[in-house]
Order: sequence, then structure tokens, then C-alpha cells
Amino acid sequence: MTTGKALNGKPYAGNLHVRFDEGEVASAATPRRGSLLYRITFQMAIFAAAAFAAAAFGGDDGFVLGADISLVSEMESNGARFKTAAGVERDFFALLRDDYGMKAVRLRVWVDPKNGWCGTKDTVEKAKRAKKAGMDVMIDFHYSDTWADPGHQIIPAAWAPYSNDVAKVTALLAAHTESVLKALKAADVAPRWVQVGNETASGFVWPTGHHSRPDGYAALFKAGYAAVKKVFPKAVVLVHLDRGHDAGLYDWNLGMLAERGAKWDMIGMSLYPWGAQKKIPDHYKTIAMCMENIRRLSEKWKCDVMIVETGVHNRTQEPETQRASRKELWRILNDARLLTNGRCRGVFYWEPECRESPYQLGAFTNDGRPTEIMEAYKLKPAPSLAMSLHGDGVRFSCGSMGEFDLSHPRLAIGGEDRCKPIETRHNGNMCVLKYKDDGLLKVTLDGQRVHYRLEQTPNGYRKPFQEMYVPITFNQGGKWHVDSKSGDFPLVKGGAKLFQGNTRAFAVSDPNNAKLALRFSSGTWMEVQDNREWNWAIFWSGFHMPGGIKEWTVEASLDTSAFAR
Repeated sequence: MTTGKALNGKPYAGNLHVRFDEGEVASAATPRRGSLLYRITFQMAIFAAAAFAAAAFGGDDGFVLGADISLVSEMESNGARFKTAAGVERDFFALLRDDYGMKAVRLRVWVDPKNGWCGTKDTVEKAKRAKKAGMDVMIDFHYSDTWADPGHQIIPAAWAPYSNDVAKVTALLAAHTESVLKALKAADVAPRWVQVGNETASGFVWPTGHHSRPDGYAALFKAGYAAVKKVFPKAVVLVHLDRGHDAGLYDWNLGMLAERGAKWDMIGMSLYPWGAQKKIPDHYKTIAMCMENIRRLSEKWKCDVMIVETGVHNRTQEPETQRASRKELWRILNDARLLTNGRCRGVFYWEPECRESPYQLGAFTNDGRPTEIMEAYKLKPAPSLAMSLHGDGVRFSCGSMGEFDLSHPRLAIGGEDRCKPIETRHNGNMCVLKYKDDGLLKVTLDGQRVHYRLEQTPNGYRKPFQEMYVPITFNQGGKWHVDSKSGDFPLVKGGAKLFQGNTRAFAVSDPNNAKLALRFSSGTWMEVQDNREWNWAIFWSGFHMPGGIKEWTVEASLDTSAFAR
């Protein structure tokens, strides 16, 4: 019998994976299978799992969904209006917040723009709208009168006469930074993040801060950082580069700054798979390279990372392109949140409000409605695997896929086939299990591996046995897999035995094609059965380890490469 033992010092309740063998007596704390309490507990767990599955990317874990919407005021001045997918006119900030879970906006700042858009006044007005909508603000200083990017970092016209005077330009940059931020402060807006420069792979404020003048580049960045902290000490300051997949670029550029005493609080990245497609045609490979770079950089520089710009192709007359773009954006959102060890703190879409012409990476139609691309924000993340030890076994927590418990080993000793531990000592990633006749087994969790070792072998020991349960809801399109064989979990009962035989690999997949796979020692004999034959609404799998084995490993993995979106 699996009972409600302690988990992290608290009573472990609500365990669905409860098996009662003949002659066993349930404790008062454990609902007996078939009882009203058991059925209520089971239904509550199913409800909780459904609620979890409904969650989209924006959550309470600090991961931020946002958008750079700097063009919106200019567009609105030219008559643009925005609508929901159903055609109801809405304020654009509220639309992003309520329909797509966005909690932040990014606003670029130009020094002296020709028509005033993205200047200080326009930026403050948009920031006030964001605050009114309950959204955080990121300020993106371009330190130019116009667009700044890796190929264009034109010094502001008013600063140009001093371009060879680093000290003078540094002072001008600091004064501009303080001036804009003080204007925000006067409007009662405190930006949460501030970028010092935009896509500064080649430096910024050319020629003063060109990368060929690294001392100037670092001096300007340090001045911007200090100016931000002077006005808003708690603001998070970012250094922002393009080509998030390019590890070499980040090592070179950030190393150049760090060697000269510059510092930052967070690294900002641009991720545009289409921009890399000449060298890397597979967009998903570019995304994977970016995620690896995030993991590596966060460890190297001991700071978080944020994707502050991304975008996908918007071609409303090409349904296949729209569908592919939605899937690509979903992959960026999903992987940034789940595959970066928690170090990517958010994703900002660049100018989603743009129509499909002339800019082709927006996400709205020409009449101001969200396209299919924006549906990516409403989709739940793919499951991710987290493993933990508790008093009864190993838990595989697979997000929206559910939770699965692999029991602690029962040992065949003498004439008894399944002796349970008589004592369990659990400490973090290690359990020590004591059996009758002085049997002692150590269980160690190492990443996605569980290692078992008999430290003391009981007299008459023959072999271990473990079991795992699969929720009955997997009869709604779930499958079991054993090596090259697979089958559906049946919708209605039609016989107990689904599989029996020798195998090393067992997996279950849900209707969305997320697959949890376990790999056992060679020589394991396995059985999969439908316990509804015994009026128990659960699928069961048993794993009989090879005879005499004293040390073995179970490896787990979660494959979401075919996860349906």
C-alpha cells in the first residue's frame, strides 16, 4: 500500500497512485479505492491538472510577455484603430494585456527625431498609457536621432561636432539619459528595465563608440549605466545585442565591455530566425542555438537574459505561412520559458501592431485585427520534466501532461515476492530504504537518472520490482510504447493485458504527443495492464528487474519535439 507519508516535512496528501494488495488494510489517512473519498480525491486531481493545462505562457514565475509598440502613437495619429479578433474596437494596450497576457511594453527613445515620434514627449505619453493599463515599461535608448541597429548607429546631429571627444560625448549621453528618465519620473512612471543602446554588436554612437574604438564604446556604456542608476536605482539595465544564436558575437562584445570595467544587470537579445536563414535555413535550429546561448551566457556572466526583440513572417493571404509563423513564435515563447534553466526572463515581440506591408514581421491585419500569429500567446507551454524523490518513490512532474510516480523497489526475498521497505529515510535527492532481514537499498536522484544500489543484501534476495500508474484520462488519445511496439490506452475496457515481455524501454504519450520515456536495465520483464478489469480506473505498469541484480539505473526523458500546437 502506498500511504500518505511526509513530503518536505508536510503531510503528502492527494496521491492518486495508491495500490491495495490482498489482505492490506488502508490507513485512516488514505482513501480506499472505490470509496467516496477516493473518487472525490481523484476528481479533484483531474480538475487541478486541467487548470494547469489551461495556463498560457504568462504566469506568476516572473516570466514576462511584452511587445515593443513604439510605433503605435504615430499609427493612431494617422487613423489606425485596433480591434479584437471578433472585430470589437479596443485600446491597443488593453488588447495586448487582456487578450494575449502581455504585461509590459518596450519604448524606444530617439534624441531629436525629425517629426517628434519616439522623442521624449511621445515616449512619456506612451509610458503613461502603459502605466494606466497596469503594464511595466522598458525604455530602449537608441542614442541617435533615428533608427539604431548593427549597421546604423548614427551619432545625434547635436553631438556630431564632438565625435572625437569621448569625454564630451559621454557627458552628452549621460545628460540625455537623465533628462528622459527624469521626465518619466515627473510623470510618475518608473521603468522596470532600461536598455543602454540598441543592438550594439558594432558599438554605438558612431564613430565615438564604434567597436573599433572599444575604450569609447565602454566609456559610453558605463556613462549610460550610471545615469540610469542615478535616476532609478532599482531599474534593471540591459546591454542589448542582435543575433541571439551567435555565441561568438556575445563573447567578443561583452568581453570587450567587461575588460574595460563596464557592467550590466541583464543581457538583452534579438532573435529573428528569418535573419539567419541564409546561413541557417532551419529556423528551429536557430531558436535552439539561441536557447543554448542563453543558458551559457547566464552561467558565464551570472545574470539573467531577456529576448527583447523577436518577430515572424506575417502574410495574411498565405494560410500555411501564418500557421508556420504561429508555431515558430510558440516555439520561441515555449523554449525561452522552459529550456533556459529559468534564466530567460521574458520575450518581447517587436511592433506586432504593424500591418503586413511594408514591414513583414508584424502580427496584425491591415484593418487592425490580430492575425493567427497572436494565437501563439494563448497556447499552453509544452510539458517539461522535473524529477523529485519522496517517501514512496520517484515523481516525474511533466507539466500539463501530468505527474507519474515510480514506486520504490519491492524486493523478492525468500518466498515473498514483493517485500516493501519497512523504513524510509528521505533527504533531498537521496533515500535510504530498509527491508526485512537487514536489507538496505540506497536511491540517488542525479539529474534525470535514478540510481539504485543494494548496500546490504538481505538473505534469500532474488530480485526487485517497481510499478507505475498512468491516469485513466490517457484513454482519451494517449498511447503506451515498449521498444518498437506501441498501442492505444483503450477507451473502454476490453481485457487486462496490454503488453507483457522483456524490454528496456517504456514510454507513455498524451494526445498532444508529449512522451515520457523510461529506460531500465537490460533483462527487465515488463507488463502493462488495464486495471478496470478489477474495477480500478487506472492503467498499471510493472517492471521486474533481472534476477540477482544489486545495482541498476532508471533514466527518464520527456520528448516534446512533436508536441501539437
